[in-house]
Amino acid sequence: MRSHPQRGGAAALEFYLTLPIFLTMFASVIDFGWLFYQQSALDGAVHAACRTGATEDPGTGDALMNHVEAVTEGRIRTEMTRSSLECLSCVITVDDLYDIPARSLRCQVDNTFQPLIGVVPVSTLTARAIVRMEIQR
Repeated sequence: MRSHPQRGGAAALEFYLTLPIFLTMFASVIDFGWLFYQQSALDGAVHAACRTGATEDPGTGDALMNHVEAVTEGRIRTEMTRSSLECLSCVITVDDLYDIPARSLRCQVDNTFQPLIGVVPVSTLTARAIVRMEIQR
């Protein structure tokens, strides 16, 4: 009978050598997935809120434009909360563009991204939306 050479734990050694690479790849997938979710949720929240603000009546001669901007900013915060996004240090900018008949509402949110594991660096996510105002007078 032929004897097999003793491997003496070679499989365990190979496992321990490849484990850090596998765990790094796994952590990267999780962190990048979290980053893409956060960006997508932020884009959706800003677009939905800007669309809601564009349906508000700005009044004659922009008399109520401050109200429209306040409603839109509140709606952005509501949509972000609904999407499980934290707005602890976010910067929300809402203003109007152009003149009648092309008056539009511009919304922008800059939010700090906090990674789950730390493979992806801390960065700022930005979402923008420009929506034409429904009521033009």
